[in-house]
Amino acid sequence: MERTVIPNGVRDLEQIESLRLFLTEALPPRELVFVLAFSTIDEDIYPNWTSKFKLEILVMLTKEENNLLTQTGPGTPGGALLRSYWQPAALSEELPPDGAPLRIRLLGEDLVMFRDDQGRPGLLGLHCPHRGADLAMGRVEDGGLRCLYHGWLFDVDGACLEQPSEPNENEFKHKVCQLSYPCQEVGGIVFAYLGQAKPPLLPRYEPFLVPSTHRYVTKLFHDCNYFQAVEGNMDPSHTSFLHRQLDAPPDLKRPVAGTAGTLPMHFYINDSAPNIETEETDFGARIVSLRQAEQGKTYFRVHNFILPSICSVVGPMGGDGYYMFWHVPIDDPRHWRYEIMFRRTAPLDDKDWKRIREIRAEVDDHYLPIRNKATITCRTGKR
Repeated sequence: MERTVIPNGVRDLEQIESLRLFLTEALPPRELVFVLAFSTIDEDIYPNWTSKFKLEILVMLTKEENNLLTQTGPGTPGGALLRSYWQPAALSEELPPDGAPLRIRLLGEDLVMFRDDQGRPGLLGLHCPHRGADLAMGRVEDGGLRCLYHGWLFDVDGACLEQPSEPNENEFKHKVCQLSYPCQEVGGIVFAYLGQAKPPLLPRYEPFLVPSTHRYVTKLFHDCNYFQAVEGNMDPSHTSFLHRQLDAPPDLKRPVAGTAGTLPMHFYINDSAPNIETEETDFGARIVSLRQAEQGKTYFRVHNFILPSICSVVGPMGGDGYYMFWHVPIDDPRHWRYEIMFRRTAPLDDKDWKRIREIRAEVDDHYLPIRNKATITCRTGKR
């Protein structure tokens, strides 16, 4: 979190340095991270101000501020924010025609998703309102999802269609409605709206508009809160170390445009401490990293944060598309990262798929990382 301090009467560098040291010692240790370099004040904006400089101060979030962002269950401010947007709930491939119901947990709620005999996705509360049976154990048939216990049948809107265990003349079914959330399916993802207000339009993001042959979609389990991963996506400096790939296959190397065949990794290694600039936008924020290049040139990359929890990065498409990461809380300490990569001008070719296999995480059939804490513990005996 950034705070701007404009000290009055500060006119020279010695005074600004003294003030910086004072603030470093005076601000609560819990808050202060560091004081950024000063910058010159625009005299057109502050015509009557006696100071020539301002300080930009970065402070840590308090525990209360952190909880405000990362607690996303029902009834929380953070949960209300995320529920005001459409959120990915499942991949289309997880709901094949005539497939079994899918038990999911989304924003701290236990739910069940199914595809009815018309191909429509539905998202209902997990437990039957009759006796609390698990509807994920039910059958998809006769236009809805049938509870395995007493046969109550619910459609995608939560309406109770049948109650075979009740007398016909009772018509109690018309008084019962199961919790349901609206769904839309686009771009290989089933989206759900868990908010209370009228659902907004689902954004027409570019990856959703290209043919399916131009697009790669998957998801990956993350054992951390969603905001930790968002922060990592928007951090351009870690690329110099975590994503350092010195043994990329020759046929997968993509030189930087405007260079004599120089690879991006050259700039990451050559300048591992990029200058970082930020810009607040109407959709979120833009992060620009600037690294020194040869002959007075600058290598820059742009990352975008899109509210509420989406990040777009350059990815391996060389400008003909990009990588989108959509972080969706399972609950407070865990989330899914939906990954969408696309090419604008042509279908993904063999080289693209080889590159995708090279960089994507190894996961099992349930989208869980194969290399995780459990496998490390088993192999080494250490945590």
